[in-house]
Amino acid sequence: MLRSFAVVLTLIFIICFTRVKSSQYGGLFEPYHGTQPDNFNKSDEHGNKSSNSILMAVQTITEDSQISFAIAKAVASDSLTAVGIFVAGVCPGGGSSNIYTYLLDGDLSLSITMTTISTLLSLAMLPLWLYTLGSVFLEANNLNIPYTDIVVTLSIILIPLSVGLFIRIKFPKVTGMIEKGMAVVLTILALILITTGVISSLYLFKMFNLKIIAVGCILPYVGFCLGAVMSFIFKQPRKSIKTIAIETGMQNTAIAMILLLNSFPEPLGDIATVAPVSAEVMSPIPPFLASIVY
Repeated sequence: MLRSFAVVLTLIFIICFTRVKSSQYGGLFEPYHGTQPDNFNKSDEHGNKSSNSILMAVQTITEDSQISFAIAKAVASDSLTAVGIFVAGVCPGGGSSNIYTYLLDGDLSLSITMTTISTLLSLAMLPLWLYTLGSVFLEANNLNIPYTDIVVTLSIILIPLSVGLFIRIKFPKVTGMIEKGMAVVLTILALILITTGVISSLYLFKMFNLKIIAVGCILPYVGFCLGAVMSFIFKQPRKSIKTIAIETGMQNTAIAMILLLNSFPEPLGDIATVAPVSAEVMSPIPPFLASIVY
């Protein structure tokens, strides 16, 4: 499923990254424009902004792992469902969060930065969480972490980002033409992602019950709320609050599914992936509806 989404996401990122909105933090990918006073140290300022973005990405990863651990302990009645919930929560952020950040007028530069950093950190953090908190639910030695797919996800972010920034710098007129219809295009593509995700997981829907549906809602929705509340407490601007809430609530559940399917024989692998599939289906609903209203 991850590779089936890769082509669509690549097209999205090439379009989306031709315009990186300004950020209080700047992010790792915000180009510098304009002039500053003589006593302004641009490199130090950008370094501070990038450090803030990194800290927020780490905070988001930590919050997600704690949320998923608590939900798995409270709701799951068997170890397979529990490990499915937990793995879904500790996976890095997905590219869909960048789409909804743009559609909801969030801080796209911050969103891209947090997605990239969380994917990079997942190479170390994913096994860390699985071998510590994850051992409560299942023997982590039996889990096959899909490092290749994580790297593929990272390339899906970085390669189109580089192409988009090149287009933005070298062909500003092309960028302007693309931006005119971007909201409509991204809304359509977001709907396509939701639809393809549902269709590709139809065979698992027969294992859905009220508890699984509730888990699929609680896991991302608590992330949305907690990300927004924590950002508000730390007095972040409105755009950053929306961005951090989206990044906290939306995970790359495709990585969770690949990990679980490769770690367990059938039908155990399918059973373990039911919770991540539920989260994948339920998590885009609030931001998608909000983007239509917005």
